[in-house]
Amino acid sequence: MTLPVLTIHNGCLTYGVSPLFEDLDINVLENDHICLIGSNGAGKSTLLKVLSGTIELDRGLFYKRPHTKIHYLPQDLDLPFQKTALETVMEGGCQPYEAEMLLDALEMKAITNLEKLSGGEKRRILLARALAGNPDVLLLDEPTNHLDIKGIQWLETYLNDFKKAVLIISHDRRFLERTSRSIIWLDRGQTRRCNKGYAHFDQWMEEIEQSDARSLEKIQSKLRLEEHWKHRGVTGRRKRNQGRLEKLVQMREQRKQLVSHQPKSVELGGSSQIFGNQLVSELTNVTKTYEGRLTLGPISTRIFKGDRIGLVGPNGCGKTTLLNLIIGHLKPDSGKVRLGKSIIPAFFEQERNSMNPKETPWQYLCPTGGDSITVQESDMHVVGYLKKFLFDDKQARGLIGILSGGEKNRLQLAKILAQPSNILVLDEPTNDLDMDTLDLLVDMLTSYKGTLILISHDRDFIDQLVTVVFAIQPDGTVIENIGGYTDYENTYLHPQLEQAALKKEKKEELSNTSRPKNSVPKKLTYAAQRDLEIIPGQLEEIDIQLKEIEASLLDPDLYTKDPLRFDKLIKELQDLKEKKETLENRWLELSLD
Repeated sequence: MTLPVLTIHNGCLTYGVSPLFEDLDINVLENDHICLIGSNGAGKSTLLKVLSGTIELDRGLFYKRPHTKIHYLPQDLDLPFQKTALETVMEGGCQPYEAEMLLDALEMKAITNLEKLSGGEKRRILLARALAGNPDVLLLDEPTNHLDIKGIQWLETYLNDFKKAVLIISHDRRFLERTSRSIIWLDRGQTRRCNKGYAHFDQWMEEIEQSDARSLEKIQSKLRLEEHWKHRGVTGRRKRNQGRLEKLVQMREQRKQLVSHQPKSVELGGSSQIFGNQLVSELTNVTKTYEGRLTLGPISTRIFKGDRIGLVGPNGCGKTTLLNLIIGHLKPDSGKVRLGKSIIPAFFEQERNSMNPKETPWQYLCPTGGDSITVQESDMHVVGYLKKFLFDDKQARGLIGILSGGEKNRLQLAKILAQPSNILVLDEPTNDLDMDTLDLLVDMLTSYKGTLILISHDRDFIDQLVTVVFAIQPDGTVIENIGGYTDYENTYLHPQLEQAALKKEKKEELSNTSRPKNSVPKKLTYAAQRDLEIIPGQLEEIDIQLKEIEASLLDPDLYTKDPLRFDKLIKELQDLKEKKETLENRWLELSLD
């Protein structure tokens, strides 16, 4: 039997004047792989701090199974600068050889002094320290930040082989799909759990939204309904994503047709005039060397107006170098770069150095005064424009210095997208962005009319936006592949996966064609009719049992006096809640037939 290693019962924590959590219940079982999701500011990182023992609840019960070893990766950089990377990782309770293996997997040198490292390199050492020493529970807050795709895929494999409990907060949807086996949704201080991985998230949310909408009039006295799903608009988002995907497929086909009309020779210069004003940048046999060795190339390609380019590759392979060659900010060592006419680039800066913390977002967007801003040749009121980026009236007039990191990223994004430009350049834009901001970013970039060039390790983000991937290989060569990262991966890294997917798709098509198009709902069977009648009574009995167990657990001496009974009650509480949810779903299904 799988038992809980961490439990919060009736947890309450106040931040400022309002409670962040109230009557919060969470059970983490010894082999759970949970992704913790919720809107920006919902308290996900704070909840991990409670589970790690870093901060205490104001009220309620926090139980940790005796002798449980918890390792926690925070977002904040908390490192002893006088130590080496090896010494820091060994603080996790491992032998030197294990620390060296982890550092090597994350492309860090063991003898490196921490004082000389960048923020991203420090994050990788913190991650290695968290993974070291075979902990019983791993609490990981944004573990993929500053990892390249190779490092993320290594971490996916590591966590999938990890047999103990894991809780993950991450903005990387593809990473969550491949590492989670259950979901905890944190919303307004309450939780909802799904015992399926993040790959089922949208479907789960849509089912909840539809069930709540249909049953609002019938059972609102019996079920605790979550209005949040309606505000979130899951169904609308999924339909919008489908429309976006169709448009992206069309753009990829246009790119394919343009490329197919190019001469097969690498000598591109002879036909460059054919494309006229459509050309943004042309690279002909371009190479770049560093410290006497070939770093990049030779590469020959053309980028056209409206193209959406994704640059991928391991850390240090030359992605930023290639980006600067494309836009003419760096000269090649050999070959030729030809830029189109009137190139006006805009850049996304991760450091946010241009922000004055004593200014307001209003002043940041309107530095010369006034109350309007020009966005894509149209004038908008600055507050109305800020609302598109999830800011309210009060924040528009407040100080930038009190904004969170995600809010500052949104503000910078608002300014960049308002600038006159025909090329938008984003170098690692997804680091430290929450999912709300990522959804907003994808929506805004989809409507951008110019050329998009981005470097990112977020595979889902790339798949949603780009028409072509430039994948830099370890030897400096560049593979150009039409489509997103998944298309590149299937074509060059795992071609057998694409064949398997095509077979599965054909099988599903055959299965769908064999089904009747218009199925008439059947009359309820005797057993179903009986369930419909007796389930309300069963739900009332479960509610009584839940109250009795919760009353017993309020005894602060229960765990000390009778730990076995405490564990039994916790298990019964979890089983009853799952049974209640199953019965509620069954009653909803029958009542709507």
